Amino acid sequence: MFWTTVNRTNNTNAHSTGYTSLHDVFIEDLDVNHNGIVLYQRSRTTGKPEIEILCSGSLRNNSNNDNDSGGGGGKSSGSKESISVVSSYRPQLPDYAWCITPGANADFFSDTLRIMASSPVHPDEAMDLNLKSLENIGQQHPWKKHKIDTDFCVLGHNPDNYTLEKTWAPMLSCSTGSSSQQKDVSGGQKSSHYQKVPISLIYQKLHTSNETKHPKPCLVVVYASYGINLPTDFLLERLPLLKRGWTIALVHARGGGELGRQWHAAGRGPGHKPNSALDVEAAVEYLINNGYTVPGSIALEATSAGAVAAGGVVNSRPELFGAVVLESPFVDVLSTMIDPELPLTVHEYEEFGDPSTEQGMQGLKKVCPYYNIQSGGGGGGGDVEGIKRKERKGHSINSTKFSKGESSGMYPPVLITCSSTDARVPIWGPLKYAAKLRAAGGDVTNSRQGKGGRSVGVGRGSVLVYADAHGGHLADDREKYDLKAVQYAFLVDALMQQQQQREIDCLLSR
Repeated sequence: MFWTTVNRTNNTNAHSTGYTSLHDVFIEDLDVNHNGIVLYQRSRTTGKPEIEILCSGSLRNNSNNDNDSGGGGGKSSGSKESISVVSSYRPQLPDYAWCITPGANADFFSDTLRIMASSPVHPDEAMDLNLKSLENIGQQHPWKKHKIDTDFCVLGHNPDNYTLEKTWAPMLSCSTGSSSQQKDVSGGQKSSHYQKVPISLIYQKLHTSNETKHPKPCLVVVYASYGINLPTDFLLERLPLLKRGWTIALVHARGGGELGRQWHAAGRGPGHKPNSALDVEAAVEYLINNGYTVPGSIALEATSAGAVAAGGVVNSRPELFGAVVLESPFVDVLSTMIDPELPLTVHEYEEFGDPSTEQGMQGLKKVCPYYNIQSGGGGGGGDVEGIKRKERKGHSINSTKFSKGESSGMYPPVLITCSSTDARVPIWGPLKYAAKLRAAGGDVTNSRQGKGGRSVGVGRGSVLVYADAHGGHLADDREKYDLKAVQYAFLVDALMQQQQQREIDCLLSR
């Protein structure tokens, strides 16, 4: 990290601050006030958010001097002495603080820093830190917490009833790209963590000490695009699933930004984008092998570009999933990327591949969920070759037998939500995908029969489309909860019906 004066911003006037901690963290945001600089960071090895406060003598000594030239004084030598970092502090954060964002902090001369902390089961909480007493914070929690007025108490929600767990799944394979993209962007050597996929798990706590963990329905969520972190903050719409006993697994696959730029690079472009689907498959196998869930009881959720990874793993391993929800999904990747007239196509070449090159065209074909749909389900997918990994040594799945008709690889029930006013993902992409899925599955109306012969619920192979004419790419706040209610009701019904069918088949086979 370097400093320079406002009127001399060329490289020859850049001076080191003495701050050298960026080899193990990367900066996501910052605040500046008269006490120093506040860096909002994330660990390159664990993905955990951190805060570091850099204090400089000049900022403290000259903060009340209105005649000071600011930013380092009039002379270069004086500026260098005053800007050099005197000390840095990393105040301890609560264990549950999976998501940290800056507060308003609008007053430059304030001695209080405010941040917002949350987790998948902890609503936003305002936390204040006194910047004048940093020397005395030690290892204790120095934050003053302020509850935000919400209606969550009406729901009877207690975060203490849930477990937050970070775990790592072994990767199924590594990218064959250049070694430079497998290294830390600061030049450090590849960490052992870069051979594992981080997973954030949320589930109900065991009520008694002797109660054993048993497989539960599981919602797997993935995005893995553009170097964007999969959100780990509080989402009210997921509480009903947690209260039903579901496990929620947030898969931070390659292509996201949870471990820095090298993590994004490892899931970006024609040579590396298939890794995103590989990581989702690795995470699902890990959850099954470690007793969190079982094949057929896993629901998969993805939005927008997250559908590239989700669609890839559904094509290659459809038998793992009991239901899939795709919201505004980018699934017709090949047709979209060969049309430069679309608003985002050229902009996306670096992320997915340039079809004007042979490597780019082949890469797009490999990761396009629509292009890789196979009759009967399975066999294509967003990985490099992708069908035989099921039998790969060291990655066997301790699964139960599937009921008759499911072992053939037929696609799980799929709900696709889209909008005719979506400028990012044109509606014809999701509709083409739905039509091809239906054609690949043949007669997929496997709904159970209710009174009067009326079809009730969804069966394996069903493909439903929920379209609107005004929602755009993402639902607004007024419609978000209505849309999520439809999506999660679909998932609950689909998994429940298949569980009932497996129990019936088990009884009949005795």
